[in-house]
Amino acid sequence: MRGADHRFRLLLAALALLVCGSAAWLPPQVAAQFGPDGAANGTLPRALYLLLMLGLVVGLPLSITQLSLAMVGPEGEGLNVPNRRFWLAPERREATLALLRRRMRTFATGLALFLGLVHGLTVMAHRHHPPRLDTPVFLAALFLFLLSTALWLAGLLLRFRRP
Repeated sequence: MRGADHRFRLLLAALALLVCGSAAWLPPQVAAQFGPDGAANGTLPRALYLLLMLGLVVGLPLSITQLSLAMVGPEGEGLNVPNRRFWLAPERREATLALLRRRMRTFATGLALFLGLVHGLTVMAHRHHPPRLDTPVFLAALFLFLLSTALWLAGLLLRFRRP
């Protein structure tokens, strides 16, 4: 378990370095909002954009893993899953909570990677004048993220059926 937590934190650190390291490639006013055609239609000062992206790419996934576990509690008292009594019986409680930690980390990893890609697409949009987002790539990434989220949720619900 510790190895997976360590790899997750390394991924977040690498994404933080990516966001911070890309500052030199961004103009003082960063196109941070794009229309359906990929044209920029909103900007933010670079420092604010970078803080926002760090919060989204690193802070949000980290919060998902940490807050979800804190809300569940050490004994699972805040957990709301199908067949809760069965899965939180003393003989299964630890394994159930470990499973949830892994599943939340998996979701948070996918979210961090998706948001890191969105940042990369935003940086690449500034290679054009005026900035233009690669909408097909963004939509494909969004579709894959939403599909993987739906599969993740279905797998989680199926996992908590009563055997």
